[in-house]
Amino acid sequence: MGGDNISGPKNGQQSSPNSGITTRYGAGKPGPIATKQGVQQNLRVTGWPREIVWSDFRDEAARPAGEDEDAQINPVSSPTQAQTVRERGQWKLAELELQIVVNPDDSWVVVSQKSDRLKAHEQGHFDIHGIIAGRDLIDALRRLRARTNERLGRDVARTMQRHQQSAQRMTNAYDEDTQHGTNATRQAAWERQIRNAINNNGTLRAPD
Repeated sequence: MGGDNISGPKNGQQSSPNSGITTRYGAGKPGPIATKQGVQQNLRVTGWPREIVWSDFRDEAARPAGEDEDAQINPVSSPTQAQTVRERGQWKLAELELQIVVNPDDSWVVVSQKSDRLKAHEQGHFDIHGIIAGRDLIDALRRLRARTNERLGRDVARTMQRHQQSAQRMTNAYDEDTQHGTNATRQAAWERQIRNAINNNGTLRAPD
């Protein structure tokens, strides 16, 4: 099973209103910064793609209370180092690092059930999050423009939430279709679909 989350700013950091991201103006001073027309955007994903390892999970002797699966992974999109700029009268993101990490507090595995099959299924959850709430999210954020910095912050927050929800719907469909990885045929179909989306920079859709 997998869960998806996009975290907000870390404690002690200043953030734009409703943006969920840390915003720096110039050398860290508040206020707009002057930029040349055509400023380049540096929006990037870090921490994905990669192969997950069992050390990403908390070892459990048995399934936690209320759980009916042998593992759970919770990928998190953590935005940091954001910077906005104004260009041609509109604001846009100029700098953003979106870190994809595994939340260790909500990722666990029953030690006795560790297997390549189980890890491959959890890898699928991690990759679904990376594709939709990572790569696709960055592409959408790159296109955002707003007349005010505050409006841009709100648009960023809505865009992040929309992609998080989309990733969650896809990961739920993945679990249901593969029966949490126990249906080998459907699991293989999803793995091919996910691999193709990563390798070809394409849209991820549920396999036929």
